[in-house]
Amino acid sequence: MFFRVCNFESIAGVMNRWILLSALLCFAAGSVRAQQKGEYLLDGVAAVVNEHVVTVGDIMSSIDPLRHRLASAGSSADQKKEVRALYESALESLVEKFLILDSEESSRIQIPEWYVDRRVDEIIKESFAGDRTRFMNILARDRQTFEQWRSELKDHIVISSVRGMKIDSNVSVSPSEVLAFYKKEKGRFVVPSRIKVSMIVLDKAQKADDPAALAEMLKKRIEKGEDFAGLARKYSSGTYAQNGGDWGWIEPDILRKDIREAADAMEVGEVGVVEGKGEVYIFRVEDRKDAVKKEFADVQPLVERELKRQKASAEAKAWIELLKKSAYIKINDVSLD
Repeated sequence: MFFRVCNFESIAGVMNRWILLSALLCFAAGSVRAQQKGEYLLDGVAAVVNEHVVTVGDIMSSIDPLRHRLASAGSSADQKKEVRALYESALESLVEKFLILDSEESSRIQIPEWYVDRRVDEIIKESFAGDRTRFMNILARDRQTFEQWRSELKDHIVISSVRGMKIDSNVSVSPSEVLAFYKKEKGRFVVPSRIKVSMIVLDKAQKADDPAALAEMLKKRIEKGEDFAGLARKYSSGTYAQNGGDWGWIEPDILRKDIREAADAMEVGEVGVVEGKGEVYIFRVEDRKDAVKKEFADVQPLVERELKRQKASAEAKAWIELLKKSAYIKINDVSLD
């Protein structure tokens, strides 16, 4: 959906992600108005919102990165359904965009051109280290002119401002609501269990000797008291080899399933060996921390923000439905096959 928790001053961060991954924004640059018939008839009309025309090309270009990612994941019976879901979501985002831009609230928002220019400069500075040429090259790669992109940025600033004025500034939650939410969702507010591990990774393709036999030999040397860190620096091909194989404190879920299951059954200080398809892992459980529930005082601001976000989302949805009742909207049935 179009609405998300953002404010007028956070727009640069949102637009940064859009430049790099346009599918996350779902604001197609190629939207044309109804009088430009020669352009959209060649593409196919997905929807008409008041005087705005949304073409199939607008939507498909906005979801292209995610669509290609689905395709590269291999064939799937559900792939068409997933693409259709992306298409519907992007279409809804564009419909909502035009409804908001055409709203009475939007007409009262005046964004000075200097503010838009400042945002442009901030985005180029933050995302492209101030390299305007690189920024322009990315726009060219995405077949988008600077004027189109700047217009989209200005629209998004207007929409964020309208949201702040119409929705966010009017949302409030009471202390009793915050406490009730905490009690109901108490299981969510925990510091997850953590484990501290050290690991030596033997790459089967790089070891002339039998990696499994070498792993067992290293395990015995470690159990006899030899320095784990020294052996890791000498033998390991893992990412943390130069740190002596020390992974630090991590959540167990980031470990491979077979290593995690083996570690779960081990005592602190024990050494284990797990053989994978391409590597052999020697690891030691250095320490453990159990999950800890967070007290209400520690999470009260977080709970309040979450409740406000939920209320704002509901208010935004209700407002969009109201805008739809007074707008002309025609959605065409489009085949994506």
